[in-house]
Amino acid sequence: MIDRCLFTPNGDNPPFPVPLDDLCTVPTAEMAHLLADLLCDGPAAAKDMLEIGTGSGYQAAILAERCRSVLTLDVKLQASAALQLPSNVAILVANGYEYDSGEQFDGVLVTFGACRIAESWVRQTKLGGRLVIPLDTGTGCRISVFERTNEGIELLDVVAYAPFTPGAEA
Repeated sequence: MIDRCLFTPNGDNPPFPVPLDDLCTVPTAEMAHLLADLLCDGPAAAKDMLEIGTGSGYQAAILAERCRSVLTLDVKLQASAALQLPSNVAILVANGYEYDSGEQFDGVLVTFGACRIAESWVRQTKLGGRLVIPLDTGTGCRISVFERTNEGIELLDVVAYAPFTPGAEA
């Protein structure tokens, strides 16, 4: 079991995302496991995954517990991210929207609110594999789960919350 405290600046485990800088947080354990569940759809011990957006490294570590290998990439790595990652995680500095490894993965997880689905993400997802993306709707993010098909991608599920309605508080 990965200890979230290893990825937070003060070594604590509050019940909310912990900011590391203006663009990066350590997600809650619940969110990290939810994303892993959506991506893996059950036990995934033999699967190879691609994570777009290393951030703190916590999500990659959660995936590494369940998968054979994880390739994680970020345009700017957090200094401490690599220190806590298991040996089955490889890190690469690259632009996640543009980078294409030339390989295909059983699953691709995007860990930031994306404004669009990059073609490289679809290309790098094996047929039958999952692509999990928090898509920015302009008013929030909807975690969208796609499956790669011969025709491209098919939406399987959306995990979202309704926005707060101003004036509805008691």
